Amino acid sequence: MARYYGPVKIRGSVGGLTYYENEEGQFVKEKGSPRECRMQYGEEFMRSRRYAAEFQGATAVARQLRDAMGNLTIGVRSMRASSNMTTWLLSVAHTDPVSDWGERKVWLGDLSLLQGYEFNKNNKLDDALPVPLWDNCRLVDGKATVKLPGFRLRRKKNLPDNASHFRMVSAVLYLDAGKKTYKRDLKEGTLCEIGNKAGPAFEAEHEIAAGEGQLVLWLVGIEYLGMGKKRMEVLKGGAMRVMGCGLGGLVDYERLGEDVESVGEVRGERVVERRDEDVVDSEALAASMNSQINEADLNRSSSTSECKHCNMISENLGTTIQKVSSYWESQGIKLEVVPPQAIVNTIQENGLSVPDDFKHFYSVVNGMPFWPGYSETDENCFLFYELKQITTLEKDLNRISCLPEKDNVYVFADYMTRSWWYGYRYINEREYVIGIIPYHDTFTPITNSLEEFLQLYLEDSERLYQY
Repeated sequence: MARYYGPVKIRGSVGGLTYYENEEGQFVKEKGSPRECRMQYGEEFMRSRRYAAEFQGATAVARQLRDAMGNLTIGVRSMRASSNMTTWLLSVAHTDPVSDWGERKVWLGDLSLLQGYEFNKNNKLDDALPVPLWDNCRLVDGKATVKLPGFRLRRKKNLPDNASHFRMVSAVLYLDAGKKTYKRDLKEGTLCEIGNKAGPAFEAEHEIAAGEGQLVLWLVGIEYLGMGKKRMEVLKGGAMRVMGCGLGGLVDYERLGEDVESVGEVRGERVVERRDEDVVDSEALAASMNSQINEADLNRSSSTSECKHCNMISENLGTTIQKVSSYWESQGIKLEVVPPQAIVNTIQENGLSVPDDFKHFYSVVNGMPFWPGYSETDENCFLFYELKQITTLEKDLNRISCLPEKDNVYVFADYMTRSWWYGYRYINEREYVIGIIPYHDTFTPITNSLEEFLQLYLEDSERLYQY
């Protein structure tokens, strides 16, 4: 390894070089990676190849969806729009009950998860419109219809600065996975001026004519326009939502506005809608989770290391944390030691509930380095969050969850760019349950011991991939 001398401290990777520091000083090395043949054929990279294949499939569907939307993407574009869309579609692919692991497809997953998706996380459709939307949408007899009364749109804080006009849009998209083709049926409303005068009503009707195997999405949104150099142009900052979806046709609700139930408030804080049967399934899932957690809690007394004092951390946990520290250092991952008072301050400022074992973990290794737009994972694509990055399940996934005690479930790690997450359910400072979170309504318990979880991580155990 080469030593690094200089007045500026560098950490992480720059180009093909990785800078790191240990007790002997600062060093730099070439960023290592497995040989291509090992990645393609090695047994130890089988899981990586499977998840890479599914991620590639979700990315392809996201690209096809963006192409099908065409100019509709202009109003809802953002820095994370593409990655949010891929994560959303990947969570649907993970629910495919037919295909083998590594071959799961979006088309065969639970398409109800597509319902209610907001393309602009910063301006959701309910916040943008002054009139209720669901009450004015219908999907009956193979027709998707939206009838909004005329309304006036006054200037708000979430409107683009130079917006002078707005219009409503409704589109039905047909995506063909086999041929990688698409069709778009777009209806645009009248261009209305922003101000005190109400515009005309917006009415749009789509005849649903989907072929077999086609994924159908019904989108409704609002676009803001302002004067460009020569003509009116669509501005960034609009809102758009998936109102209906299905394979080979849209889901035939008798009355879409009445059959969709909002989990939480309909206005203000925007929530994810789902059908009545989905809520029932979530309640059953919640009951199942409770029974699993209770069983794990009963077994804690036999699996937890004994301590001489309630505030002491087991020696085995300390040893395992040191192994994790050495494992990360061997890969050039920069480690940060956080003083106890800084840990207390971060927990109080962010309103976190953190067990004692995790406090000890973060005092030794404060997760993996994170900068906006970049995070440093290990060689298997695991990312352990820094303490300040820990947050509740709903905030991290940006989805409303039906899990019981969801406010006590905190996400602290993810795998392969948020393919799924790992979190803990906080009980008290000494008790917790660690589980895998493949999507927002599922928490599969793994263990009630951080020491055991870290040992499974070091061994690359199959239990970390089973949900």
